[in-house]
Amino acid sequence: MSLKKPGNLISYTKKIALIAVFSAMLTGAKFALSWIPNVEIVTLLIAVFAYSYGSRYAIPVATVFSITDILIYGFGYWVISYLIHWNVLAITVCILRYKGVKSEYIYALVVGIITFLFGLLTSFIDVSLSGGFSYFGERFIVYYSRGAVFYIIHIACNVILIITLFKPLSDIAEKMKERYFK
Repeated sequence: MSLKKPGNLISYTKKIALIAVFSAMLTGAKFALSWIPNVEIVTLLIAVFAYSYGSRYAIPVATVFSITDILIYGFGYWVISYLIHWNVLAITVCILRYKGVKSEYIYALVVGIITFLFGLLTSFIDVSLSGGFSYFGERFIVYYSRGAVFYIIHIACNVILIITLFKPLSDIAEKMKERYFK
């Protein structure tokens, strides 16, 4: 994109500002619900951003959010999971939107599966990096089953939020996009 024309500079500036605002919104939303174990709206908001604004916004938003979390909470094994999970979520929602999927129930199913895979991914990374691969299977089963209740809460929360709020929030985001970016 050429920045020589004033219109392109304004468009570029709007994009950067929107990415910053959405990333800050994710950080604030995560912090607001951080006192409730495994209940979060970051998944819902990334899905809405991806659906309404596409991958050019959703992937940078997910990445900036993950980096912001590193700056706030420090570097841990979870960083790898976050960088993978949030971007996979954004890309998956963008693909579904591109394919014409509009049903919040399909998005809820997909988000439920991705959230389930997030639990497996974080467990895999934690077990792998904390003790290598000796007795990996046994340690993985113990580690994953120890957090099963939290994973179930996490999945249920995300599915319920997508079913109830995905459509209305996406409609609002679409109207904002048309008003400010067209």
